[in-house]
Amino acid sequence: MARKLRNFIDGFQRYTDGKGSPALYRKWAAIFAVSAACERKVWMKTVKGQLFMNQYIVLVGPAGVGKSLCTSLVGNMLTNLNTPETPFHLAPTSVTKASLIDALAGAERRIIKPQELIAINSFNSLVAVINELGVFLPAWEGDFMSALTDLWDNGRYHETRRTHKIKIDIPRAQVNLFSATTPAYLNNLLPEGAWEEGFMSRVLLIYSGETTFTDLFLEFEIDEELYKDLAHDLHDIYQMWGGLNVTDEAKEAINEWGRAG
Repeated sequence: MARKLRNFIDGFQRYTDGKGSPALYRKWAAIFAVSAACERKVWMKTVKGQLFMNQYIVLVGPAGVGKSLCTSLVGNMLTNLNTPETPFHLAPTSVTKASLIDALAGAERRIIKPQELIAINSFNSLVAVINELGVFLPAWEGDFMSALTDLWDNGRYHETRRTHKIKIDIPRAQVNLFSATTPAYLNNLLPEGAWEEGFMSRVLLIYSGETTFTDLFLEFEIDEELYKDLAHDLHDIYQMWGGLNVTDEAKEAINEWGRAG
């Protein structure tokens, strides 16, 4: 299982090499695609319970460095996972807190595994791939940020709306977020103290100021075979189910990182 995840990440970076995006962006775009495709179907056991792969990732850099090339490609690849038999749920581009929760409530997945102790597994998983963070978060709204913070933990989400007497109860909720922005927008968006609050502590900000000259008049070449392989691998990842094993070396490396603060 782990080898297939690694192969996709490596293959995605080869496919996007030379397209005008920094290597760091391309690596994290591939990691997000894997995380989103795994939903709540792949996990790692820890002393605190099951750890899922969901991510809040934002590519940060000046205009024109290739952020949207990565977000657009990932969005297209994830869209192709959606079929009537195995629905894949993508969030709207522009949302309010209420519309995001409504989309999450409608993003139910049922996985049937007759051989498992629990044969029917239900959860709600929603993926937001937004080229510009400003479209998804045009302003810092405390209530919306608190909801996103809560949803990152993959637990139960409960909400009651007094105006319409609506009760929403999602026992196993999950949201993945992939977007891009500039340092200037982040500076204007985040209020004082936001860095110490829960939402920003859950966001991975991937910064690159690397710029690559691209000849706009070169013939654009697409490695169709590699793209087909990537699409096939991502579909296989989407079908995965089960726990990931962690080597003793990896456990020690992670624990040493934690002990170091």
